[in-house]
Formats: sequence, C-alpha cells, structure tokens
Amino acid sequence: MKGLIWKDLVLVWKTYKIYGIITLIFLIAGNFSDNGFIALYPAWIVGLIVMNLINMDERSGWNMYSAALPLSRAQLVSAKYLVMLVLSLGTALLYLLIQGGWSLWQGSGLDAFLLRLPMVLTVMLLWPTIMLPCVLKLGYSRGSTAYIVVAGVLFGVLLGGMSLLNYVTGIETSALPPFALLYAMPLATAVLFGLSWLLSIRIYKKKEF
Repeated sequence: MKGLIWKDLVLVWKTYKIYGIITLIFLIAGNFSDNGFIALYPAWIVGLIVMNLINMDERSGWNMYSAALPLSRAQLVSAKYLVMLVLSLGTALLYLLIQGGWSLWQGSGLDAFLLRLPMVLTVMLLWPTIMLPCVLKLGYSRGSTAYIVVAGVLFGVLLGGMSLLNYVTGIETSALPPFALLYAMPLATAVLFGLSWLLSIRIYKKKEF
C-alpha cells in the first residue's frame, strides 16, 4: 500500500509540479479578490490531478499489470483515495495558511474567509466522492465527460452560494446562517467520501479488463 501511494505521489511531483505553482498563484490572488472562482479553483486542480493519475494508469497498462502483482483491488482503489485525501488536506492547509493568515494580518475580511472555508473543504472532498466511482466504473474517457458535467454544476451551485454569502455579509451579519451549519457540510461530505470509497472498491472488484 505504501508503495502504491508513493508511486502516485512521485508521479504528481514529477509530472504536475506546474499545478502546484498555479494553485499557489490562485491562493495568493484570492487575497485580493472576492471572486469565488479563485477560492474554488485549487480544489478543482486537486481533482484534476487524480483524474490524470487514473488516465496514466489506463494508458500505461498498469491496471492489467497490477493484476499480476500481490496487490488486492481494494488496495489499488484505496491508494487513489488516500492520495486524493493527502492532496486535498495539503491544499486546504495552504488555503488556511495563506488566505487565513492574510485575513488575520489585515484585521478584516476574516468573516468572509471563515464563510468560504467550509465550501472549499466541501468541494475538495465532494468532487472525488462523486467522480472516482464513475471513472473507475466507466474508465477515464467516458468518466471524464461526467467529470466536466459535474464540475460545471458543482461550480455553479457553490459560486452562487458564495456570492449569496458575500451579499448577505455586506448587508446584515445577523442574517448569516450559523457557522455550525456551514461547517456541517464538510463533515457530511467526509462521511459520503467514506461511503464512496467502499463503493469504488466494490465496483473495481467486479471490473473486467
């Protein structure tokens, strides 16, 4: 299992370092803009990286080669979920340090940051929760079409929600929803992430190559 995770992390480091630079640029740019897209783009980048890892496995024939190794299909699926979790939590930590630190240093905008944070955490987990079972079931080619559709819908909903929160923040602070309710979203998504993990293992065990 450690070898599988290390393989994917090495691929991420060697192949997708430019994505890390782009993520840092967007996280820093988010300090100077109220545009919700800038806040959510790093979350989309993380999902895209894992999608590309699955594509590389398919094109290289790793899926078939791994069947000859002493690895269970549950381990192969779990490695992708763990890599996704590591990248998501790492990006969330950068978001917290860069944009949260900036808000504290400026002494303003902290409420807006705390409102955006649960949405960013939610989208980072919700994307792989929905997409990984689809891609493992359909393959990268057909699964990527579903990825684009889900990405569009999810971005539309979340950007609309963030715009509404920014609007309400500017009018009346008392009208904001309770912070406990907002932070229940990533917790609920974490539960769905776990269920998605189990579903993906079940799908991959039945898959024929």
